[in-house]
Amino acid sequence: QSLEKKVNLKKQQGEFHLSSVPDGGEVWMNGQRMGVTPITIGPIDIGAREIILKKEGFEDRRLSIEVLPDESLKFERIELLPSLGKIFITAENRDENSFIKVPEKVEIKIGDENWKETVLPLEEDLRPGKYKIEIEAEGFEKKIFQEIEISAHKTSTVKYALTPKEASLRVKSDIPLEVFENDRRIGKTGERIDKLIPGKHDLLFKAEGFKPIKNYV
Repeated sequence: QSLEKKVNLKKQQGEFHLSSVPDGGEVWMNGQRMGVTPITIGPIDIGAREIILKKEGFEDRRLSIEVLPDESLKFERIELLPSLGKIFITAENRDENSFIKVPEKVEIKIGDENWKETVLPLEEDLRPGKYKIEIEAEGFEKKIFQEIEISAHKTSTVKYALTPKEASLRVKSDIPLEVFENDRRIGKTGERIDKLIPGKHDLLFKAEGFKPIKNYV
């Protein structure tokens, strides 16, 4: 007489719990979306698992997890790092006037940050989004860029074209002289001449009955 008995073996299983900072990270295991953090996955068969946490605006986070028999593993507060882009800000002269020098230092404000003194060119990591950029330098007009788009893993370049603040000039002479620059009358001696760009100016002084005089300031 023979005895036949069927034996059913139960697979060993375990589970694990994931949470992330911030919450809401998508959990992918073996190419399948399992849900979002915080989440408990299991019971599942024991063995190694490759986990990927995904969240818009953040870098993917990869984990290797070993599921153990009859155990509930906890992986708490896994940090998700923001995806970053770069901004590169540089200054350049708008004209060839060698008397106008690019300032060594500027005051700059990026988005909601506080004003800070810095040296150009400046390269800085930023979260993706749109930023208002404000730049001030002594002797130059304030420059505002309303919306600079920053994209993850890319560099956005901003060229700050220097616009010198206007200056004034007053020239004294024994007799009234007409003052010209580039064949354009800009005023006369004894009076204040406004709206001049700082730098070198080649001037021509004229008066009826006198030989014109060239000079520069």
